[in-house]
Amino acid sequence: FMYTISQKKGWGSTKQIEDLHKRGELGPKEEGGSASDYGVIADATHIEFSDCSMLTPTWIGRASGNCGKRSPHDTAQEIASRTILFLENVKEVQGKRKQE
Repeated sequence: FMYTISQKKGWGSTKQIEDLHKRGELGPKEEGGSASDYGVIADATHIEFSDCSMLTPTWIGRASGNCGKRSPHDTAQEIASRTILFLENVKEVQGKRKQE
């Protein structure tokens, strides 16, 4: 699960997912490990998970609340990097399961 800081409060709150992650109960528990993860993208808005905020001039995005304090391009890079790390972890966990 990947959230933005704006999702940590109110509707769509991350509290339940965060609690499960802290207790080690997020996703399946197997000997090969779990690829499940939880993270928050700081200073970003939910709409930045789409490329819309990169196509909109930053001043319009900020005025309309469609982008956070960071550059939308930096936010997109962090989302992409964290997604790649997650997928690599999934591949590693699946490899361990196949070896068993």
